[in-house]
Amino acid sequence: MSWYLYAGFIVSIYGFAYISDWIESYKEPSGLVVNVNGEIPDKKNQLKALRQGARFWEHQLLEVEKEIKRPESLISLRDEKILWKIKINEMTGEMRKDQEKMYEKIYKTPGMEKFELSRNMELEAKKFVLLAEEARENAYWEMAYEASLKRKPELLKLKEIIQNKLTKVDR
Repeated sequence: MSWYLYAGFIVSIYGFAYISDWIESYKEPSGLVVNVNGEIPDKKNQLKALRQGARFWEHQLLEVEKEIKRPESLISLRDEKILWKIKINEMTGEMRKDQEKMYEKIYKTPGMEKFELSRNMELEAKKFVLLAEEARENAYWEMAYEASLKRKPELLKLKEIIQNKLTKVDR
């Protein structure tokens, strides 16, 4: 009796794995899964290409076009982030002015000169940290942009390969 339960358990596990792979093969691939030569290196994605046919290649074409437009989207994303920083600085500007007035009142009391000096040092350190962070962010955006530009010629070639495969599948 227990042997039958064990065999049933094993069969149900393999059946579940088979069914889940079958269902997975009808889902769209996550991102660009085709290499530069238009080949599909992953077995699961090869199965998806067989099952989905033209739909698979249309999705890959959309992903390639999205990657080709990536440099422009990086620029607009960076500009949007800069605009948000400007808006936040405008919104917090009034609060900073009030805070500075409060610090002026505190530091003008007798005996607070050494605290004013430490406050000035703190402000200078904050400015230095902000400049370093901004330089790091700018370096990141430049690296991402340059990497996207370098990849663009091979993406254009891949787009042409995928379009050819799409016309072959449509026939």
